Amino acid sequence: MAQSYQDYREGLLQAGGSFNMFSLLAAHFPGIPSLMVARDGAGSTTAVADPWVALLLFFLVPLAGLWLAAVYYISVGQPVGGAAAGMASLFGRVWRTWGRMVAFLLLAIGVGLLIGIPLMGVAAVAGAINTSLLGFLVAFVSVSALWIQFYLFFVVDAMVISDAGPIQAVRNSVRVVRFNLRSTLGLVLLILVISWGMPIIWDLMAQNALGTAVGILGNAYIASGLAVASMTFYRDRFSTLAQGRA
Repeated sequence: MAQSYQDYREGLLQAGGSFNMFSLLAAHFPGIPSLMVARDGAGSTTAVADPWVALLLFFLVPLAGLWLAAVYYISVGQPVGGAAAGMASLFGRVWRTWGRMVAFLLLAIGVGLLIGIPLMGVAAVAGAINTSLLGFLVAFVSVSALWIQFYLFFVVDAMVISDAGPIQAVRNSVRVVRFNLRSTLGLVLLILVISWGMPIIWDLMAQNALGTAVGILGNAYIASGLAVASMTFYRDRFSTLAQGRA
């Protein structure tokens, strides 16, 4: 056990020594579409030796990333929503959307802990009884998590287009997916294929400074187009549902 602890400690130190904390700006949901977040940094670096400073940055940097994401999605979604607004109103929407994103993430973490902690106990009992039973439980939880993510696909779109709070955004997203299951599945699969496939092309191009610049611009263009497509899909389907309900 002592040797295992020492190996684990050395692994953590090695990972921490090469971890770029700026990657936390785009490593959350929802994040800013970024080509560079998974690439090695360039230029000079500054080491964070104090663990308390590192812990503080670990929380503050994602919050800053969420604010940048709010700026990005509000800017992209403004033409889709069709509401002309001045800079003051736009800035207010950014802060309001940022607060809702933070609240949604805290809510998701809370629900995850509420469900996850008992599941860990059930998994421990299942593993002690039978490893096949543990495998079935893991598979069931994984599939359930995928379905939950699928039904919450339009949460950010609901915050941006419908100006909805976190709870209402969840309801709107579930409602749109529920009544447009097949078309939503097609849209999600298409977005995922493009989102996962295009970075491979950009990485192949990013062999020099010019290729990297082209990759960054191309990635931003494609990712913004996908965000607009998702928001447009949500806007049209939710509008149809609202009219049918009226």
